[in-house]
Amino acid sequence: MRSTLLILAGVALVVSACGGGEEVATTTSVAVSSTTTTTVTPTTTLPQTTTTIVATTTTTEQVDVSFEGGVVTGPERISAAIGEQVSVWVLSDVDAEIHVHGYDLFFDATAGVPLEVVLTADVPGIFEVEVEGAHTLLFELEVTG
Repeated sequence: MRSTLLILAGVALVVSACGGGEEVATTTSVAVSSTTTTTVTPTTTLPQTTTTIVATTTTTEQVDVSFEGGVVTGPERISAAIGEQVSVWVLSDVDAEIHVHGYDLFFDATAGVPLEVVLTADVPGIFEVEVEGAHTLLFELEVTG
């Protein structure tokens, strides 16, 4: 905030007629200027908002499936309820694409490296999970409400 104070004094001319001579008194005007700068600092802090999201899904037991030499080892069907998270570890002896039908999910498996296939069972039904290029069924995923 900026404020200015300006003081002006007037000029007075006094003429006196005493004793035949003229006497002149002069008053000088003075101007005073003052500037004040005020810095305003906020004294309040905006409230901070924190949001916490709590997971409402449960996780099914981990399942292992292997695909070696064209042969599948593991359960034929994995069951999950709506809202559950499904985790299946797949081990393949060849590079392969794993396709979860109905969910239209694809996962790339590297030969000899375990791959975790994770999804939330949110669509009811029975879905094939296969090695896409070999057209080999790994297991069926059954999701119930």
